[in-house]
Amino acid sequence: MSWKTILINGIVTGGVTLGTGAALFWIQNKEPKLTYNYVKSISFEDNNDRVFIQQFEVLNSGDKAAEDVYLSVTFPHSVIEKSIVDVDGSIKNNQKVDESSIVVTAENLNPTERFSVSALVKGKTGQSEEPLVSLRAKGIKGEKVGKNNTENVPTMLIALVAAYAGVFAFLMSNKKSRFVMFEIVSRLTGRSNKNYGNQQENLASLLAFHGFADRAKEYSNHFGRPKYWVESDILTAETIGADVEVKRRMISVLEGVLGTVNMVPLSESIILYNIARLYKTFNQDLADEYLARSKNISPDFIAARLEKDSVFQADAKKALVGIALTPE
Repeated sequence: MSWKTILINGIVTGGVTLGTGAALFWIQNKEPKLTYNYVKSISFEDNNDRVFIQQFEVLNSGDKAAEDVYLSVTFPHSVIEKSIVDVDGSIKNNQKVDESSIVVTAENLNPTERFSVSALVKGKTGQSEEPLVSLRAKGIKGEKVGKNNTENVPTMLIALVAAYAGVFAFLMSNKKSRFVMFEIVSRLTGRSNKNYGNQQENLASLLAFHGFADRAKEYSNHFGRPKYWVESDILTAETIGADVEVKRRMISVLEGVLGTVNMVPLSESIILYNIARLYKTFNQDLADEYLARSKNISPDFIAARLEKDSVFQADAKKALVGIALTPE
């Protein structure tokens, strides 16, 4: 055997050995890594109480599935008024919510998979608002994402916008809280109880808070100029065939738009009409109420819609007669 053959064989053998070793090292050292974002809105005073939103997102940022994922969030000095856990339907999970804590467990979380938790929290003025967070999985402990981690900036921005939307939704839930909301906005703007704002951002924030995370991200990356009445048609069409819980959440989104945003009367009428369409599938009384409010604003336009709307097909003739008999 010549020295050239010996040299070539040695190089090939060494290369294979090194490559195999490196591959085995990489495979054996793959591991999951759990991280979470935590965003809190500024608090709003309501008599002796403080109202705010806590938003969390858990992510497997490693390169191996995390097993037996466990997230516990406790608010020692506050009460949870409302909470939403957004988990992909393909992830087997359990959720437990009580007065001051939320626990979410997931059987496994693949690389890049995530879930989020939003909580509308009420606490006494002067008490700590900081939650106690525990995140772990089989063999690993979760870590909080650092403030300088730029990879998570878009997600954190969406969470922050959602936090403010949640506060708005809570403050609009009853007359007393609505007055507080109007006072805050009036002081900030010096003009109006509502604002025009950026329609894209307003929709993204409301969708995010009410559990439509994917649609919220689409709006946050949208470069067009969406219009409330058009988007309400689209969002209603997307959810009208869904289960009642999903439709209720979409109704909350549309009511949130009506409650916090100034718009032309026709747009308001169309959004009320779309809320009526959603209610029509499971609550006739509320459907009638919202349809009447819609017709009071734009009777001719709504009459034209009713003629072509299959959701109201059975009631279209009756509704049109009602409009015709209404005195001017």
